Amino acid sequence: MQLMKRYTLLMLLFVMAAVMLATSCNKDDDDNNNNGTTPEPTPDPTPVEEEKAFTTVPFSITVSIEPIAGSLSGVETKKAFDDSDVIEISNPDVLYEPLNISANGNAGKASATFTAELKVKKGAELVSGTTKLSAVLKNGNNYNNGKPLTDIKAIASLADGLDQYCCWSCDGFTYSSDANAISLAQSTVFVELNMISDNVTMKIGNADFTETISGSKLYAVPCSTKVEIPNANFEMLLDGKEQSIYHLTASAPEECLSHLFSIGEDKRVFFSSGNLQYRPLDGAWRIAPQQYQTCFGGADLMFEVGENYADWMGEDKWTDLFRGGMWIEGGSPNEVNDNEADYTLPVDENGEINASCAYGAQWMVLSCDEWSYLMEKRPDAEHKRGGALVNGMDGWMILPDDWVTPDGLSFVSDFSVKLVEDIPNKYTEEEWAAMEAAGAVFLPNSGQIMMTFYAPLMPYYQTRNVTNLGSLGLFLYFSRANEFYCYGQSQGFNVGNPVRLVQLQVGNTKVNVE
Repeated sequence: MQLMKRYTLLMLLFVMAAVMLATSCNKDDDDNNNNGTTPEPTPDPTPVEEEKAFTTVPFSITVSIEPIAGSLSGVETKKAFDDSDVIEISNPDVLYEPLNISANGNAGKASATFTAELKVKKGAELVSGTTKLSAVLKNGNNYNNGKPLTDIKAIASLADGLDQYCCWSCDGFTYSSDANAISLAQSTVFVELNMISDNVTMKIGNADFTETISGSKLYAVPCSTKVEIPNANFEMLLDGKEQSIYHLTASAPEECLSHLFSIGEDKRVFFSSGNLQYRPLDGAWRIAPQQYQTCFGGADLMFEVGENYADWMGEDKWTDLFRGGMWIEGGSPNEVNDNEADYTLPVDENGEINASCAYGAQWMVLSCDEWSYLMEKRPDAEHKRGGALVNGMDGWMILPDDWVTPDGLSFVSDFSVKLVEDIPNKYTEEEWAAMEAAGAVFLPNSGQIMMTFYAPLMPYYQTRNVTNLGSLGLFLYFSRANEFYCYGQSQGFNVGNPVRLVQLQVGNTKVNVE
């Protein structure tokens, strides 16, 4: 037992001595390693210089701005540099990055020379006389920041179009190691379109652009694209070389006024530029040379014609009074005389004359329903009609759908007078020219033949209807200044009234380019 105790005590002393020895060794090692100080950090390896992915090549270029062509009245065009301009030279296959050259210090100059360095990609070759480079002009938000237009865009004005869509560039010029000279040309053209037609389809390149045109519209179009207007038989390449502003106008049919009048839902017409006239001597037809021109407009003519109308018609004179429906092909326009004549007009199931116009198949006469829509149902109809005195002739005036009163003139629709000379709408020949250019139609009081010639207090114009006794009556003045009545044209009754022709709006109008 004593022996066991001694053995355990010796083992305990041995373990304690070993622990103390290990602790002493660790402390000595720490003292030897630190020497009482913080160890120095291991230095980083020596950096290796990265190999450049490009080489630099000296570059000199003279840049000119090519002025815009065409009419830009009131619009400030790009003809010289601004301090904020930047010219970007690029070729992604050869250049490491585009070269941006500031035009600072060259404000007001149309041409300037710049020197810089091109960064050429490693392995690429910049060959004088062979390598192609492109240049664009950037100027903040102006000129679309150097991005060319790719699709047609409707614009509010030419000024807005220049700011948003005009790009000045020079594509594919050849690099020269000696001297580079380029002209920055406009890459966008502008089209002012004034089409007298609905649903005009414009094809620009491979893109179709469809919009209803009413009045004037402006578009920005990429250069060197073909513009087609199929329903106007128009095709043209807008290359921007000869001009950058194209004025395209679709003219009204020949012998028509240039504005449109609604006679039904989605149905519009052009009025002829005067009343229909006929010469019995040789059977010739014509449109009166002026809207206010009549064949029987004065007291002398009224007394001259009188009851001898048939004899008067045998002379070399024109008439604008016809028996009902005698404006049709095969009619008898000279048979308004003292004798009643029984005749039958070709009439369809609606009671309307169904025959071509003798002056041309494209012409027609309005029906009562069409007159009623024009006078009462189209937008603002009651303010687009009324009595007038034009160059001394009294009659009825009708304004087009898109009416804008010319500067310095006026039109009053609501009035009531007792005498013709008190009508407020009076126009001289020169004033009427301005009203007519704005689209005004004038139906002169041409008179009437009913056994004898007389001048009624209101003009009566023929309709396409054949129903009851009478004709179209437009009441111009007196207490009913702005009223009208429409009746069908009688058959077999000897009444002669004037005729005003119209043409339906069609899409194949001719486009003129200015």
